[in-house]
Amino acid sequence: MSKLYYALAFCLIAATACKKDGTKLAAKDGTSPVMQLSAKDLILEKSHAADSVLAVNFTHADFGYSAIVIYALEIDRKGGDFSQSVSIDVPRGGRKLTVGELNGAAMGLGMPIGVSSDVEVRVRARISPAFPAAYSERSALSLSPYLDLKTYKMMYVPGSYQGWAPENAPGLADVGNNDVFEGYVHLGGNATQFKITAAPNWDVNYGGTSNANAGTLVRGGGDLSIQGTGYYLFKVDMKAMTWSADKTSWSVAGPAVKNNGEDVDLTFDEDAGTWSAVLDLDAGGFKFRANRADVLVYGDNRPGDPFLDAGGPPIKIDAAGSYRVTLDLRLAGNYSYSISKQ
Repeated sequence: MSKLYYALAFCLIAATACKKDGTKLAAKDGTSPVMQLSAKDLILEKSHAADSVLAVNFTHADFGYSAIVIYALEIDRKGGDFSQSVSIDVPRGGRKLTVGELNGAAMGLGMPIGVSSDVEVRVRARISPAFPAAYSERSALSLSPYLDLKTYKMMYVPGSYQGWAPENAPGLADVGNNDVFEGYVHLGGNATQFKITAAPNWDVNYGGTSNANAGTLVRGGGDLSIQGTGYYLFKVDMKAMTWSADKTSWSVAGPAVKNNGEDVDLTFDEDAGTWSAVLDLDAGGFKFRANRADVLVYGDNRPGDPFLDAGGPPIKIDAAGSYRVTLDLRLAGNYSYSISKQ
């Protein structure tokens, strides 16, 4: 169907045009659609993700003959040139968009969570990638997006450090969907015994062997243990039936960090469960590094949402100044950060 459509489109817009019954047909510049939005200011909530919240209606674009016109709604930050816009396909005449669709567009633009930000919306009408599109006038829209946490298969780490309570235990996430679970756990005091559970209860639990902060897993086995308290990256491989825990401390490094190219350490707050520091930063970028090494590094490939990406590009600082930088690794698979001007 698409090949036939494009063949016809190219034929119709060619310089010599196609002929039918002796009549020459040629495409002309399309007329601009006239768009109307049913709302101007929307606060998006995850509990209503499937609800229709914004009606987009527009007039038909005329390209000079009865052509198949493909329409899309383009959304960009206020003042943008639409080169980095988010596009949503719409049928002729328009349709209603859901909360989830608009939230996805806001996330794609890197808009801040829970804050109303201005965007601009237009309709694009096109008969072929080889022929100029027609556009509606821009319309203003304000969106306040929500944080959409990624969901994973989970396991849990109850232990002596938290009162052996699986219902309150930190989780490990199957980030790669390969039965390898990971997550960060703070083991404080002298309590370093734990088990792994398949749910936040004791119904299915695993113990096993412990040797130098690693070992094997056995369903219903004895308690596992860590040598030394600290902040650990746990990994559980349910195919190999093994576990490991690597102790970490965290720092920031990069061109934005004023420390002669050296890392600046973050401080762990046991009450908040996060790492942070107040830093004098230059305009530029930085990353979070574990143990002042490049083995475990987090950047951000989608600025605007608060999530970190392993090995991602540097986090950007637009202007020099004093900032509080906070690293939050409590939610397995949804590691996040915040930067606030002081």
